[in-house]
Amino acid sequence: MPEGRSLSIGSGISKERFNELRAIVEKAAQGKKTFTVFGKYTTIRDALKARGWVQNFDLQKLSTPRQRQAQDDVSVAARIESRGDEERQVLSRLLRHVPVSFVWATSEPIDWNNLSKSTIVSRFPRVFFTTKIGIASYLGESHWFVGPGINARFPRCHILSSQEDYELFVADFRITACQGLLNTLVAAIEKQTPNLFTGNGKVPLKAIEFAVRRVSEYVSHRQHDDIDKGNEEKIWDHQWEQFLTHYYQCVHSGEPFQVATDLQIQEMYTCAKMAVDSIRPYWPQMAMDGTNNVWIVKPGAKSRGRGIQVINKLEQVQQRLGAFNANDPRLVIQKYIEKPLLIYNTKFDIRQWFLVTSIYPLTIWMYKECYLRFCSHLFSLTNMHESVHLSNNAIQCKYKNEKKRDRLLPDENMWDSLTFQAYLRTIGHADKWDKIIYPGMRGAFTCALLAAQEHVSPRPNTFELYGVDFMLTEDLQPWLIEINSSPCMSPTTSVTARLCPQCLEDIIKVVIDRRSTKDADTGMFELAYRQDVSNPPPYTGMNLTVRGMKLRTGPRISRPEEMKTDHNHGMKEAIRRLSEQLKEDSSSGVRISSAESREVRKEPEKRKKVKRHCCSGRTSISQAVQRYRMSKNSETVTKRINSCNELYDWRKRIERTKLDCKTTIMNFSNENSLQDQREERKEAELPDSRPRSRLPDIKRKDFNNNIQVSRNFNVFPQHKIQSPIKRTILEAVNVV
Repeated sequence: MPEGRSLSIGSGISKERFNELRAIVEKAAQGKKTFTVFGKYTTIRDALKARGWVQNFDLQKLSTPRQRQAQDDVSVAARIESRGDEERQVLSRLLRHVPVSFVWATSEPIDWNNLSKSTIVSRFPRVFFTTKIGIASYLGESHWFVGPGINARFPRCHILSSQEDYELFVADFRITACQGLLNTLVAAIEKQTPNLFTGNGKVPLKAIEFAVRRVSEYVSHRQHDDIDKGNEEKIWDHQWEQFLTHYYQCVHSGEPFQVATDLQIQEMYTCAKMAVDSIRPYWPQMAMDGTNNVWIVKPGAKSRGRGIQVINKLEQVQQRLGAFNANDPRLVIQKYIEKPLLIYNTKFDIRQWFLVTSIYPLTIWMYKECYLRFCSHLFSLTNMHESVHLSNNAIQCKYKNEKKRDRLLPDENMWDSLTFQAYLRTIGHADKWDKIIYPGMRGAFTCALLAAQEHVSPRPNTFELYGVDFMLTEDLQPWLIEINSSPCMSPTTSVTARLCPQCLEDIIKVVIDRRSTKDADTGMFELAYRQDVSNPPPYTGMNLTVRGMKLRTGPRISRPEEMKTDHNHGMKEAIRRLSEQLKEDSSSGVRISSAESREVRKEPEKRKKVKRHCCSGRTSISQAVQRYRMSKNSETVTKRINSCNELYDWRKRIERTKLDCKTTIMNFSNENSLQDQREERKEAELPDSRPRSRLPDIKRKDFNNNIQVSRNFNVFPQHKIQSPIKRTILEAVNVV
C-alpha cells in the first residue's frame, strides 16, 4: 500500500487482522499471485487460494468500455458479495494498484489492451474453429496435416451462404440419392425381400438405370476419363427432380418397383452392385451415409442446439433458405451419420475435454475421462424431431424420456466413460476404447487444431478448455462433430457434478503447478500432442542450391489406375445389357437421353457397316495380288495413274509453266501494239494542243528460250490495263 494514504478500518476488523491482510497482499504482489474470476467458478477460486493466491474483486478495470458502462450482472453480483464481507473490501482496496496475474474468463468480453503479456488468461483472443463455419472451412484442408495417429473423420459440410458451395451440396445430395437407391435395391435383392417388383409398383425400372449411369459418370470423372471426351449431354434439372421423386417413393415411403422379369432383375442387380463397388474408393464416407440421405442444417455461430433442423429432402433446404432473413446467421449443412453406434436403440454422443496451453508450438492436453449424452427418444430415420437426433443436454432437458426406452438407460441421460467401457466389455469390444475410440478422438482434435493453427493469435501465457463432441459409427470409429469454446461446467447431473469440479481442479494443476515444477501432478490430464519446432538456421548469405537424385527405372508394375480400363469396359457392357433388357416405357418418368441410346446401339451398327475385303481369308499373297489385278478397280486406278504421271514430274510442270508464260506475254504484246497504233491514228486526225506522250522503247532479247525484258517501268503501264484478268496475269508473269 502506498505511503501517505490511510485506509478506514471497519468495526469488524481489528488492527492485527488488517496488518495480516496487508502482509498477505504484499507477499502476493511480490510473487505475482493475484487473480480475477469472471462467473461463479468456486472450484477455481478455492484451488488458487489454496496455493496462496489472492483474489482481486475489482472486475471493472479488466472489462471493455461497453461492459463498464453496462455494469454486467457478474460485476454487480461480485460487488454485492464483497459488501457482505469486510475482508474482501479491504483486499480489494489494497489490490487496487496491483496488476492481475491470472484471469479466468470464459465468454465475457475482455479489454486485451489493458492486459500485460505476462498475465495468464484462460481464453485465446480470436478463435474461429469453434464456429460451425470455421470448423467446416478448416477441416476441408485437414488432409495436409494427416500423419501417424493424426486423422480427422469429419462429416462433409457445405456453407449454404456461398453459391458455389450450395451447388456442390446439390450435386452431393443427388449423387448420394443415386447411391441410396442402388444400395436399397442390392440389399433388398440379397435379402430376397418379397413384393419388391409388383404390377402396382410406382417406381419405374428406368430410375435404376438412371442412377447407375450417374454413378458411372461420377467414377469416370474421378478417374479423369472424361478429359479427352467431348461435351457430354447435359442432365437437366427436371430429370433430376423426376428421379428424386422416384427415390423418395422407394427409400422414404417403401414403394415397390414396377414388375420385371428374372433376367431384368439379374441385370439390374449386377449393374447396381458394380456401380456401388466402383464408387467405394472415391467415396470414403460411405460407411456413415446410409440410404435415406439425411442432412442436418445448423446456424453458423449458435450453440446449445439452437436453430438446428434435420432434413431428408432437397426442397426442405430450399425452403429454409427462402425463409432466411438478415437476423439469422449463415447456415451450414452437414451430412448426418445414418449408421451410428446405438446403445439400446438410442442415439448418443461423447463430450471430451481438451486443454490447449500453447498455439505455437501447439501443445494439447487430453482429459482421460469423458461422458456420454443420450437422447430421450428411440432412434429413427423417419422421425426428424430434435428429441430423437440432438443429444445436447440443453435440448433433451425439455423432453421426458420415452416409455419404450430400455430400463438400463439412465434417467439423467448421461454415462461416464467408465460405465461405457463396461458396456463395451459386455458386447465383446473390451479393447476398442484403448485401441480405436480414445486414440481416434485425440488424433481428430489434433488434426483440426493443426489446420486452424495459422488463424489463431499466438498470445503467450494463454490457455483454453474446449469441449469436443464426437459420434461413433457402427465400426466404433469416432467422428468429430464440432468444437465448443466455453463448455458448460455446471453440475446438471450426477455425472457432471463429479467430473466438472475435478476437471477444473486439474486445469490449475497443469497451468499453475507445472510452471514451477515440471514433474508436478497434472491430475487426469495427459499430454496428447506437443509440436516439434526447430530453430531456423542462421542466415549466412544467399545460397541457392537444387538437390535431388536420379530416377531409377525398374520393372513395370501394374497399378490400380492401369487396371481401371477393364473395369470400365465391364461397367459399360453391363449398362448396355441393362438398357437392352429395359425397353422404352412411355409411362416411366425418367428416360435415358438420346446420346445414351445412341451409345447402346453403337456397337451393332459398326458391325453392319464393316464389309469383307477381297483379300480376307486364308489365301497367299500372290493369289491376293492376282485377284486384285483381275478386278475392275485395278483397271480404273491404273488408267488414272497413267493419265496423271506428268503431274508428279516437277520438271515437266516447270517447263509447261514457262511455255504458258511466253505465250501469254506474246499475245499481250501483239494486242497492245495494235491498240497503240489505233490510238496514234486517232490523235493524228484530231488536232490537239496537249503534249503527246509516247510509250518507252522496249527491247526484247531471246536468251536461253527465256524472255528478258529491260524497261524503265512496267512492261504494261497501269493506265493501259483495264481488265482485272489482265492484271492477275501480269502479276503471275512478274513472279515467274
